[in-house]
Amino acid sequence: MPANISTRGSAESVLGLIVVSALALVLKRRYDAAAVVLGLAVHFKIYPFIYGASILALLRHSPSPPSPYSSGRRRLFTKLLSWAQVRFAVISIATFAALGGLMYGIWGHSFLQHTYFYHLTRRDHRHNFSLYFYPTYLNYSSSSSSKSPLQNPLVSFIPQMALSIGTGFMFGKDDITLAWFVQTACFVTFNKVCTSQYFMWYLWFLPLILPRLRLSFQRAGVLIAVWVGVQALWLSIAYKLEFLGEPVFFSLWAASALFLVANAWVLVEVVHAYG
Repeated sequence: MPANISTRGSAESVLGLIVVSALALVLKRRYDAAAVVLGLAVHFKIYPFIYGASILALLRHSPSPPSPYSSGRRRLFTKLLSWAQVRFAVISIATFAALGGLMYGIWGHSFLQHTYFYHLTRRDHRHNFSLYFYPTYLNYSSSSSSKSPLQNPLVSFIPQMALSIGTGFMFGKDDITLAWFVQTACFVTFNKVCTSQYFMWYLWFLPLILPRLRLSFQRAGVLIAVWVGVQALWLSIAYKLEFLGEPVFFSLWAASALFLVANAWVLVEVVHAYG
């Protein structure tokens, strides 16, 4: 699958190397190096910032060197954040800011626009696995004044961020590998744009969690069949729209809804099966 995705001009394999390297450093408790690599990953592609939640949860429940802060108000601050958490955040953000500053110095405002600001107003009306494509398509040409607040592109971030960051805090303190898998799966499944390329983001964690999945061959077969089956159904309808020109927008949207439900169910089953 990485080879196939790479033929489309995608650099997801490079991103995977960076992300898995960051995870390896966290598992080895080389947190300063992990912070630098995570900052690089977020610079390369924005979404890895969600892993900060699980790392902060892990550091909160891990032994760390004493804080350099003294008594008084600073002691109150350290009750909310440990020194290890602050150190990791500062190093990671500084790495990200340094790389961004370098790119801004080369490309100027266009770097900020095409790398960051674009995602805040992005409206992808072309069909994709996401549940949001059809409402976006129906309202694409309407004026901003005639739209309800729910049609704002930023609304889609609410369930996505709540799940991907919330699960990081939930699972990070117990198992950072599972946390990253669950966070990424939530991020991709509930993203306002979802294509096969994005599946790569959580599939490269699969070899790391497979040894601890307590699943029978029959149960594993059912999960794989559901995951592949909903994609096959969606693609069969999308073929009619894209290549045959048939007006099957609503059917394709219904398949997107089924895709969302099926992927969420598979994810929950994987979490339950994780030892």
